[in-house]
Amino acid sequence: MNYTNVTDFREENGFRRHMIKTYSWMFLGIVITFVTAFAVASVRELQMMFLSSLPMVLILLAAQIGVVVALSARLMKISVSAARTLFIAYSLITGITFGTLFLTYDLGSLIYAFAMAATYFGALVVIGYTTKMNLAGIGTIAMAGLFGMIIFGIVTIFIPMPQFNFAYSMIGLLIFAGLTAWDSQKMKLMYHSVLDQDETTLNRFSIYSALQLYLDFINIFLYILRIVGRGND
Repeated sequence: MNYTNVTDFREENGFRRHMIKTYSWMFLGIVITFVTAFAVASVRELQMMFLSSLPMVLILLAAQIGVVVALSARLMKISVSAARTLFIAYSLITGITFGTLFLTYDLGSLIYAFAMAATYFGALVVIGYTTKMNLAGIGTIAMAGLFGMIIFGIVTIFIPMPQFNFAYSMIGLLIFAGLTAWDSQKMKLMYHSVLDQDETTLNRFSIYSALQLYLDFINIFLYILRIVGRGND
């Protein structure tokens, strides 16, 4: 085995460890979110504390945005432990807001939507990891589509358009299909771009990738739930 092959083997082995670490953090975030959501929906005192007051809901939403901005903007300046704390905090806050899902939809719908989201997400991750095609263009288009979806969502708060719910959800799934595949490929590109850096930098990027993939999965789950969800009688 020549030196190049040895180097390639070490890089591939290192990326495999990096990928396992990243998906482990993503999975931990998902577990924290859904366990927290179930707890909030199950304990009336928690419902009253977090979900019965509009100001509190707005504070939670603002905190979610703040955590993502802080982690993204200061990724290379904060410690790894701080990045992990922010990620766990985001998962926890999202879980609190997700308590409404357990109150709105029946448990069977939630489980079914979660299973479908996991299957859909897994297939997209495999595509992003194995494809030789550069998905940056698809990621850019998907991001543009996401901004359009956000604007449309804001408009529907003031002008309800329930006739577009199904189409809105299907478009959302297509957008996050592109983002998930791109984020999976980008994780590999980011790893190789900082391969010569220290372990701290690699750990920072691992948490950042975990957050991106976590957000992809959560949004896929929400769009699927909008399509297949049944009300909680």
